[in-house]
Amino acid sequence: MKQEQIHSLDLAFAHPLRDSRPIYEWARANIAELPPAYALRGRFNVENSPWLKEPFHSLADKSIRRTTVSKAIQSAGTLLSEIWLVWSAINNPGPMAYTCQSQDMVDLESKTRLFPLMEACPPIAKLLPRPGPYRTVQEVFFPHGAYLVLNSATPSAQQSQSIKIRVNDEIWMPRWADVYMDACARVTAFEQQGTSHILDVSQGGFEGEGLTCWATWSFRNGSQEEWSVTCPSCKRSQPLAFSCVREDKSRAGVVWAKDAKRDDGTWNQARIAESVRWECFHCGESMPDADSTRAAWKRSGHYVKKNDAAPPTWRSFHWEGLVSHPMASLAVEWAQAENLFIHIGDESARIKFRQKRQALPWVQEKNTIEIQSRKKTNYLTTTYQAEKVPNEIARFMVADRQQQGWWVEIGAWTPEPAYRQLYFGKVETRDMLRELQALYRVSSECVGQDRGYMPSEVDKDSVAFGWNGIQGAKTKGKRWPMRDAQGQVVNIPISDTYVAAVGNGHTAPYIEFDGEWAKDMLSNALAGRGFPYLLPDDFNPLWPDQVASEEKRQVRPGVYHWVEVKQNNNHALDCAGMMIAAAMARGILRFDPSG
Repeated sequence: MKQEQIHSLDLAFAHPLRDSRPIYEWARANIAELPPAYALRGRFNVENSPWLKEPFHSLADKSIRRTTVSKAIQSAGTLLSEIWLVWSAINNPGPMAYTCQSQDMVDLESKTRLFPLMEACPPIAKLLPRPGPYRTVQEVFFPHGAYLVLNSATPSAQQSQSIKIRVNDEIWMPRWADVYMDACARVTAFEQQGTSHILDVSQGGFEGEGLTCWATWSFRNGSQEEWSVTCPSCKRSQPLAFSCVREDKSRAGVVWAKDAKRDDGTWNQARIAESVRWECFHCGESMPDADSTRAAWKRSGHYVKKNDAAPPTWRSFHWEGLVSHPMASLAVEWAQAENLFIHIGDESARIKFRQKRQALPWVQEKNTIEIQSRKKTNYLTTTYQAEKVPNEIARFMVADRQQQGWWVEIGAWTPEPAYRQLYFGKVETRDMLRELQALYRVSSECVGQDRGYMPSEVDKDSVAFGWNGIQGAKTKGKRWPMRDAQGQVVNIPISDTYVAAVGNGHTAPYIEFDGEWAKDMLSNALAGRGFPYLLPDDFNPLWPDQVASEEKRQVRPGVYHWVEVKQNNNHALDCAGMMIAAAMARGILRFDPSG
């Protein structure tokens, strides 16, 4: 008999009886030390994360079929699911599945967290087979009949045998849209026996008209229990939330000095950090940003149920980043996101803060580009042909190449940033294009031509006239890694400069950009939510019709894209996107949350 088989037979009779202690007490007694991948070191102690106690009780309760956790990032939510799986392998054995959002996350989870955690737990470590046919990166088969499968959120990965214990990780992501119900259906056989349990763990997702986001759906169908604290002054309970608004519109939760808001509407981050504090929703009592405050919150922390209509078999829990992060760091991150939006209309950082730090859904509305109640700007398309706009720092010309002719936009940028359109229209020949460049005195390195159509001809023009190519990325929502001013790698919606070989040793420069992001920026700017976007008083009447040729719609559950509503009529929108991309390439518009 093979050594592996002997090992399995010997251990098959060594399975211990179920431990009746709460999961977190069992974990403290049996997990010698958390592996290096965890921020916490040493033995697990739930008193450091008391918001996990009730979710652990729910997971151990034989009458509960589903537990949902809507949690801030880096607040031990993933550790909750991992400890539960390790505990279940000993105390509630059966088929288990852990579904991550991607195959890369499966590999990372198994190699750096889950398997090292099992090895750090002696009761299960002695049951772990050696790496081989009974233990791979994606699955482990225990000798007492339990097994664990790690897979990705794809439909094919869910077509397998019945599962008793299931973890669905980060179900807010769009890739879960067509997978979630199939994944949950795998527990049906054990559910009928009253022994199944599903754990949904996720940050905040999205919500909106006609939108199905499983993270939002799962939390709201459960008991909706909010992690709350008791004010030491008035003794009243309230959610431990970053922001609460009273009936008189005043703010509670994390607050700061009123003079932190500048005259232009932006926020002074240093002033926020030095004046931040916690304010009771009921009595206005303040608590400092200190370890003593966080310790008091842990002592008084409790859950308050919000949904009495929930099924008795479904509990859901929510906690925000305040449970594990200082007020100042969260408040500064919030201010950075607000400043980025105020400066250029970019909402990405605001969305991340709400979803990841507050663990709340972002309300996604259908977005359209409209020109509303434009005020007179007191300049014409001819005003700045021969002279600069006051404080002008850059002037660009972008051309959307067609089968016949080009649609062209010319505009000037000032440092705030602010944009002033100088010209929009169509020209028929390349000579007319060059004459327009000369008329508006645009330097050749500031001319960009759309490379999405006839790229070889565009590259030849770049070599001949010193122009540049610009093209929207084929992948919607694409990002490119860059280093920010602090040397940190950030993903931004514009590429570095590429070069295309033209022949005879010549190369043509071009950049790519995320057109979805550019249209979001334009929409916010024209709605008055981003940088000022000015049009001449005699602007081309075709321009507003063409920029309104697309709108942002839900194309599948949880996924929004800009789609055409007026076919073949989006030339102005394409030109505006290239203009925004050119400004970002020059550093006028910055995709930097530290803004």
